[in-house]
Amino acid sequence: MVSGLFYALVYKLLVKGLLDDSIVELYTQGESCAAIARQQKCSETSIYNRLKDMGVEMRDRSEANKICPDSVFISLYNVGLSSPQIGRLLQVDSSTVIKRLHSIRFPLRSRNIASRIRYTEDEFIKYFMISSVLYFLEQFVCVR
Repeated sequence: MVSGLFYALVYKLLVKGLLDDSIVELYTQGESCAAIARQQKCSETSIYNRLKDMGVEMRDRSEANKICPDSVFISLYNVGLSSPQIGRLLQVDSSTVIKRLHSIRFPLRSRNIASRIRYTEDEFIKYFMISSVLYFLEQFVCVR
């Protein structure tokens, strides 16, 4: 008699095999481990380890973080966007935004000033999460 555990294991192996193909494809097309993890609803570490176990050549951190030029980070920050908002637009983690700005010694706003000029979530969606802005970032700015 075959148990439910057996079927669960077979299902997991089949789905895992299908997911392996899709994560490799996404990664080789330039997606970050973080972006793939969000899509697959798992941790970034799980994606990284799975890709590494499959023999995929991993990008180093500096290569992964150079998806967009520094000027894009600076421009979006100067417009008043927060690091999480910039991260959402560029599909990187907000810590990557802060690290990039720090690495080029760009002066960051104080929290007091940031709270006065920051876009609300509704304003951010209305003015930045629109097809024309996203298309521009995808086609003309970022190297993806």
